Amino acid sequence: VSSQIPKSIPAILQFPVFRERLQMEAGYYSDVEISPDGTKAVFVRHGSADGGNLRSIWVADLVTRESRQITGFYTVNHPTWTPDGDSVAYISAEFPGGAHSIFARSADGSGDEKLLMPGVSRLREIDISPDGNTVLYVAATSRQTALLRKYNRRTGERVTVFDQDGTLNIRHPRISPDGRYVGYEENDNVFVKALDGSGVATNISKGFASFPRWTRDGSELFWTTFGGSILHMNSSLQPIFSLVGRVREAGIMGSIVPYFDVFDDGERAIVADLVDDPSAADSSNVADVQLNFVINWFEELR
Repeated sequence: VSSQIPKSIPAILQFPVFRERLQMEAGYYSDVEISPDGTKAVFVRHGSADGGNLRSIWVADLVTRESRQITGFYTVNHPTWTPDGDSVAYISAEFPGGAHSIFARSADGSGDEKLLMPGVSRLREIDISPDGNTVLYVAATSRQTALLRKYNRRTGERVTVFDQDGTLNIRHPRISPDGRYVGYEENDNVFVKALDGSGVATNISKGFASFPRWTRDGSELFWTTFGGSILHMNSSLQPIFSLVGRVREAGIMGSIVPYFDVFDDGERAIVADLVDDPSAADSSNVADVQLNFVINWFEELR
């Protein structure tokens, strides 16, 4: 089964299709996030040195193109930067088979990991508010449902943001730069809603979309389609969240690995660049992009 996992190398995508691979070994990468200052990116790499089904967290310097592993090979997931950009927070089990907790470690891998939030059963994804006080997390209640909750680091209080009578299956939450809103995926759509749970959710994508991503100033909102396109719209956070203009295509991911993050300039993103022959891959080369067009796609679904 492991041989069927697609191999890739993280790459900087200059919209619409130009790619430059980072100097990283081919593997299976996910959960990318660009640092607040735009100079680094954090990834999860799947598969340990002995071939086990474990994961480790890596940080790539986007200036020097060098990368380093900052955790060992164990069950870690969904890293996110702390607001100061000095540390990376991530989900990990405090002991094998135990509840998932949130830890943080220096982005250069030095020092011990620190506990940010104690254990929660079936913890899926996280994000941290710009002021660093709120940890937003997705807690699964079953295979089909997951609630969006937040944890106050100062008081220890946990609050469900919204759950619509426990019927939601929320994924990929991302807090807006001003800390007032959250973008998320639900039922193959991207929504934006107030982080305090008030008001009505705004449907951004109108279907077949995932992975909402804000630019640092909140002036644009990006997301991916299941067909591999990266779409975006202009947005405003003041006085309330609103969309401006029309949906536009920024670029083509050219990969079946569905992760990405966008730079503040709105002209580049980090994506996975698939490698046909990982043993012969040269990470310093720019990858060719192959586009496949499917005719009568809806007919194929019948």
